[in-house]
Amino acid sequence: MTDRVDPTSGEPPRGGADKRPTGIPGFDQLSRGGLPAGAATLLLGGPGAGKTVFALQTVVHAAGTGGSPAIFVAFEEAPEAIKANVAGFDWAAGDAAFERVHFLDGRGPLQAATTGNFDLSGLLAQLGELVRRQAAGWIVLDGLDNLLDLLPAETDRRREIYRIAAFVAETGVPALFTGKLRGGDGEASSSYDAMQFAVQAVVRLSGRLTNGVFGRTLRIVKYRGSDHDNIETPFVIDGGGIAVAYHGDGTPRHKLSSDRLPTGVAGLDRVLDGGYQRGYAVLVSGAPGTAKTTLGACFLSAGADRGETGLLVALDETPEQIAANAGGIGLNLRQHIADGRVRTLAMRSASLAPEAFFLALERAVRAHAPSMVVVDPISAVMEQRHQRGPFDAAARLVDFCKARGVTLLTTTLAEGVDEADTRSRVSTLADAWIALSYQVTMGERNRALSVVKARGIGHSNQVRELVIGADGVQLAEVYAGGGEVLMGAARVAQQAQDELDETERALATERRRRDLEQTIAEAQSKRAALDAALQSAERELELTDRADRKRRELDADKAGRIRRRREGGET
Repeated sequence: MTDRVDPTSGEPPRGGADKRPTGIPGFDQLSRGGLPAGAATLLLGGPGAGKTVFALQTVVHAAGTGGSPAIFVAFEEAPEAIKANVAGFDWAAGDAAFERVHFLDGRGPLQAATTGNFDLSGLLAQLGELVRRQAAGWIVLDGLDNLLDLLPAETDRRREIYRIAAFVAETGVPALFTGKLRGGDGEASSSYDAMQFAVQAVVRLSGRLTNGVFGRTLRIVKYRGSDHDNIETPFVIDGGGIAVAYHGDGTPRHKLSSDRLPTGVAGLDRVLDGGYQRGYAVLVSGAPGTAKTTLGACFLSAGADRGETGLLVALDETPEQIAANAGGIGLNLRQHIADGRVRTLAMRSASLAPEAFFLALERAVRAHAPSMVVVDPISAVMEQRHQRGPFDAAARLVDFCKARGVTLLTTTLAEGVDEADTRSRVSTLADAWIALSYQVTMGERNRALSVVKARGIGHSNQVRELVIGADGVQLAEVYAGGGEVLMGAARVAQQAQDELDETERALATERRRRDLEQTIAEAQSKRAALDAALQSAERELELTDRADRKRRELDADKAGRIRRRREGGET
């Protein structure tokens, strides 16, 4: 038998009564440990609600884990038909535990009862002997109301119900009784009115069609002597049988990490001061074509390039198509998928109940243990027509991933920030929210990116242009003109105009520089001529002064000689 692990937090079950685990994912936590041991449980539901599957899955799990066989008495269908109906579950056909379930055809007493009044003492005596001889661990009476409804009076039905309850108490073997609800989802069959008081636990299974999507829920109506959660909880029936989408006790247990994971877009890493924080829940919202899927592919591809493992969950588009598109901008996603570094899960959302989607995703996370998960787009299963179901399932998914340190990136379809918050409501759960949009200017549509929030991370509040080309995804540098951030052709035009203005300013500066240099050169030339003239005049002045001094010296000498001659001193 395949081990069906509880998809919730995995904490130890709580509850006072002695219990037997059912092995049904989610239910054992919902019931704080399983169904009562040594007492009877009543399963009520309409056609297709899953009563028989619930009962069989429980007893097969017990046979597989405890080794004790189970007795299954069928009052509505032939045992062969029941075996054929459940053959597709992974715990049924060919499983050794399933072979330990001994089927009895209870339709014989049913046919005999149509001839008149009857009681169940003979059937119970036969069943008791079989239980003792085989040391059975469970008893299932499936569709017992088909027999009890044949009794003519209410007092007769009550008598047989209490006879059955006494039988279960005497054997000490836990029992499961299944019964129908009137109208599929209304009141219990009259045969079970008294039995709801006689048993220790009552579980109600319901199924309803909402906008073309069939969804199932269950609720523990009562559980004597035990703590339990009595909220109406969605469940699914798939290849593993029943799995209950139980969200837990409301106490998140998240793994915290300061590690950063690159987004795959260098500019976005700078905007987020290093990238996403490991274990983050990231929401990327935007209109069709704004590159939501591309950002998810960038994140997965960059992580796989570094050796991380990823899971790509594609709704309404094939992973192969996403990978092919990513290859067109230089990403290695297709190779990473081929190598098993990135696993894939693809589903159609049209007929998919939210809890079925999220339970399938949880199983994939458990099976592959990725460090990164991308869901594209989560809005496909988050329509308001499902009321609270999608939000509860999404909250359960976020808690599930964060408890394991898995970084979760989801995309959602929205025309704007306000619409994304209204339509998906995942924004309240997200640690980081990246909003993508269009800005139409100069006859073209450009992609814009902004970070609405990023808990615990310094981040830019600038609106940036997102550019996608053959060499990947880039964020254009912020370019403002007249106080407004410009994108696309407007940015290119403004950049060209700014470059032209700068060129003209440079040319004007150069012309002015040349004029000034020429003026300086002319002034310097004139200054040189003046300096030469000055030097010449200074030299002429010096020569004149020297000649004058020489002349005065000669004159003085001449006068002296004449004087001495007259005085007779010289001849």
